[in-house]
Amino acid sequence: MKKKRFYQIYSYAFWILIIVIFGLFILITKNYISKNYIKSFEDDLHTKTMIFSNHVKHEIDQNGLNKINEICDYYVDENTFFSVILPNGKEIGWSQKNYQKPDFYAERPEVKSALSGEYGKHTRYNIGLKETFIHIAIPIKDNDDSILCAVRGSSPTSKRDLFIIQFEDKISQIYFIFSLVTLIIFIAISNRISSPLKKIIKSAKIISQNKKINKLPEHSIFEIDELSQTLNTLSLKIQKNTKELDIKYIEQQAVLASMQEGVLAIDKKQQIIQINRAAISILEINNLDDTDSRIIQQHIRFSNLQNFIKKILLTKKQATKDMTLNASSIKSVQVTGSPLTNEKGVNIGALIVMRDITDLRKLEEVRTDFVANVSHELKTPITSIKGFIETLSSDDFEHNKETKKFLEIIRQQSNRLNTIVDDLLTLSRIERKEEHIVFDLFPLENIIKNSIALCHHQAEKKNIKIKMNCDSNSEIKVNSALLEQALVNLIINAIQHSNSNTTISLIGQMKDKKIIISVQDEGIGIEKKHHTRLFERFYRIDSSRSRNDGGTGLGLSIVKHIVNAHKGEISLESEIGKGSIFTIKIPIK
Repeated sequence: MKKKRFYQIYSYAFWILIIVIFGLFILITKNYISKNYIKSFEDDLHTKTMIFSNHVKHEIDQNGLNKINEICDYYVDENTFFSVILPNGKEIGWSQKNYQKPDFYAERPEVKSALSGEYGKHTRYNIGLKETFIHIAIPIKDNDDSILCAVRGSSPTSKRDLFIIQFEDKISQIYFIFSLVTLIIFIAISNRISSPLKKIIKSAKIISQNKKINKLPEHSIFEIDELSQTLNTLSLKIQKNTKELDIKYIEQQAVLASMQEGVLAIDKKQQIIQINRAAISILEINNLDDTDSRIIQQHIRFSNLQNFIKKILLTKKQATKDMTLNASSIKSVQVTGSPLTNEKGVNIGALIVMRDITDLRKLEEVRTDFVANVSHELKTPITSIKGFIETLSSDDFEHNKETKKFLEIIRQQSNRLNTIVDDLLTLSRIERKEEHIVFDLFPLENIIKNSIALCHHQAEKKNIKIKMNCDSNSEIKVNSALLEQALVNLIINAIQHSNSNTTISLIGQMKDKKIIISVQDEGIGIEKKHHTRLFERFYRIDSSRSRNDGGTGLGLSIVKHIVNAHKGEISLESEIGKGSIFTIKIPIK
């Protein structure tokens, strides 16, 4: 749509309105004056005719009809013609001797009216004189109210019409001059208003480009002055806010650039909003600024990371995952994703934080290899120690009570050391073979039964009952040996931390495409502060109790690694004095 300027809309509109109003005023005035002038013209003719008729009547009363022509000669006037007509239509007096007398007076409408005793008036065009005349006829009556004659006064309308035409011309000239003057005035007024508005518009455009403007001057029109001063204030505030935002942006960029972790912000359309140098390095992005599109599929070629980002955008929940990126070199990355919200709490995308843990993984491999090697090396001397203790404890040797006591202590500690070495070897084996574990279909019920059977002897010692509730027809794809070991560790842990004459319940079910196995005891419970560290190596809630029970501090760590090997998760619910529930959830393959 074509847009019009301010003066084109309002100035012309007001000018047209005033011109129309003034034009109506001129038209009404012209009509009023013309009508009044015509009436005055007719009244003047009527007055002259009345004077003439009075003179004629007086003469008739004095001398009869003999001297009527003399009276007509006395009333010679260029603009007024008088004539006297008898009832039979005969003209007996005519004031204009230079003009031809009209014929057939009796047929004239005004004369007819006068001879019938009424006032007559008529306007018509005279073909002979080629001019329009107005005629007024007045009856003259005797004392008996009989018609003696009719007096007619006639006057040409040419001078009257000329006056009206000249008057209309003057009025038109005035109207034209007024229209022109008002147009010039309105254009001047609109320019006075639009000129500062143009400056304000120009300044607003400069402000929109984040540029500084020259201060707008004061103006005599209140509204324009208010607008100018408001724009001046707005410009100062925008400049101030822009500087603050620039500083904050530089600080933000500096923080992001100095971070060792990669930071990646994604919107709902999977477009990259923000990315720091560490993330570019981790993801090996080269052409981010060379293309218009910033969609992640064009710049991030790792499908596992793409799927993780899609999951965060879909679920709108925080998640952490370790993954391997097959870039120019194989990288191990710990990725944490969380929903990205604006100041109103509305979700606008996802924030991905990536930590390169390649070196850490290598160190862990070194540590694992070291522990495995040391454990293997310790296995032989420990076995030798145990053999010598068994030999020394046999009946072939006689020992006093004190010596037997020390031999028993050595035997217990060597057994404990052997158990720790076995657990360390188990952990190392699981960590090494996590990517190569074989999964097969096994009945869930059988796995739980086998685990209970392996712990039956320990439970009998404390008179603890182990109950099982499991879906009998459930077959799951797992490594049965590892899962049995995890359950055995959980059951033994429950036995160690439960009082005598209590119950341990194992529940196995398939729900929401997951295998869910719960181990519930009626033990002493675990305080909330221990939950986050409970699955760490060698972490003990009560060191003295764990050692007395023969625990190594590695059982729950082994459970955690076995569950991770199955891509599952383990959780804990516990209440002091009532017991604990360990729940394993493994996705169905």
